[in-house]
Amino acid sequence: MTPRLSRRLALLAAPAAFLAATLAFAQPAAAQNTLIVAAPQTPTGFDGDIPKVATRQMIVQGNDSLVRYKRVKKPDGTEVLDPSQLEGSLAESWEERDGGKTVIFKIRKGVKSPWGNEMTADDVLWSFQRAWAIKRTGFFLFNLIGVQTFEKTGDYELTVHLKQPSPIFLPMLTMYFPTLHDKKQVLANATPEDPWGLKYIDQNLVGFGAYFVESVKPGEQVVLRANPNYFRGKPYYERVIYREVPSVANRVALLKTGQVQWVEDLPLKQIADLKKDRTVKVQSAIGTQPSSIRINETLPPFTDKRVRDAFVLATDFDSFNKSVFEGLGVPVRSIVPPTVPGSIEAFKPPGRNVAQAKKLLADAGFPNGLEVPLTYAGTYWWMEPVAIQLKNQLADAGITLNLQRIPDPDFVKRGLINVRDMALFPAGDATFVLDPVFTAWIFGYSQGVANRNFFKNEEFDKLILASLNEQDAAKRTENMRQAQLLHGQDNNWLMLYYPGIHQAMAPCVNGWIWYTDDWPRFADLSCKK
Repeated sequence: MTPRLSRRLALLAAPAAFLAATLAFAQPAAAQNTLIVAAPQTPTGFDGDIPKVATRQMIVQGNDSLVRYKRVKKPDGTEVLDPSQLEGSLAESWEERDGGKTVIFKIRKGVKSPWGNEMTADDVLWSFQRAWAIKRTGFFLFNLIGVQTFEKTGDYELTVHLKQPSPIFLPMLTMYFPTLHDKKQVLANATPEDPWGLKYIDQNLVGFGAYFVESVKPGEQVVLRANPNYFRGKPYYERVIYREVPSVANRVALLKTGQVQWVEDLPLKQIADLKKDRTVKVQSAIGTQPSSIRINETLPPFTDKRVRDAFVLATDFDSFNKSVFEGLGVPVRSIVPPTVPGSIEAFKPPGRNVAQAKKLLADAGFPNGLEVPLTYAGTYWWMEPVAIQLKNQLADAGITLNLQRIPDPDFVKRGLINVRDMALFPAGDATFVLDPVFTAWIFGYSQGVANRNFFKNEEFDKLILASLNEQDAAKRTENMRQAQLLHGQDNNWLMLYYPGIHQAMAPCVNGWIWYTDDWPRFADLSCKK
């Protein structure tokens, strides 16, 4: 008679059987260094300008930016990004002329794609033209910053003309927008009907970065192969197997049993447990992604500031860190994160005062309390527990929250600037640029792409517009101080906590650096036992 496994042993055995079965066809040669990653989903597309599920995790592995934030060493030997310093990446250097209205980039020579094609100004120019033509993220950002024209002015030289000098332009280029592609490789796979290679790029990483796509099995795994020509040197990991493991418990078990070396997207409960486990390693950073509840003051009853103030007074801010963020959260005190220079403490929790909240509601015409919907989705793991806890807290002040969970795509659409029809909802947008003006601009400007709750303040908008092209650093800093205070005092966000960026990995893995888009670069990693 076959003995029955206990429930605990069966759960631990399941991941091993699952991985053994699914990795049989993708086992690397013994001599190769292979990184196996357990992730919730596999990518459904690889075009950074038209992101799909898990696109951003992949695009940063195969595409480098023109410039990047300089890395500096901490006393413990680990490296971090320095937001005050930029250095060349695919661009070796740059020169500003006409007071900053013209920027000339010297393209790094000898950079080659996995297909052996050397990057020249033609590749950068074509990539910019593509972004302009398809009018997606890259176009949007360039248009907002005031890019007028760009032209090839040498085999390894590209010149960009701006309407006005912009301190944000170069920091914006640390992102993967517009994505820089190997023009020759794309055009070899483009068609007359698809001259910009949308279909080909959607299923391939076609850049000059560290990795390219070796194979894709939708819903199972993506295998990345190291670019043998990578200009920073061949990555330690020659292959990366990016496996789809939807179950959190399975991802944790696979890491703890040594069957994977890297795990993505774990809730903080699991992170807190793994931090106590000596068989794994967890590294963390604050990041720039706040958890918050947004209040749309253009929709009733929030058009009355007394109602917004009552919501703040009825909220027990400290309790969220204990019950939802496992004590690992960092308080949100401004729309500008503490990782961005110029951040100030613009919001100070007043302390919970239910009696005062009730009085404010009565003064606003709601002596018997009020009922409002709270719309949320599963975009971030913390949204539902935060919504439930807030509902319980506000009930003490006579506020009834009707929790309405909607599909993730619908939630995203309803937060777009041409819709913005949710009165109360959680949001976790992050900034990819470590600049206070850029951050305040996307979060708080009336037409900011991440201003999903339609905060609209004329003085705030004036400060943003005055700072976008301001060259005086002191003036920019002062403008942003005033802007943060205006936003913080308006109470249109319930500012909760930064959950942080937490990476769980095998003990031997070294080299992780936090990037502003929150995704690791596998080329940074190595294993030293």
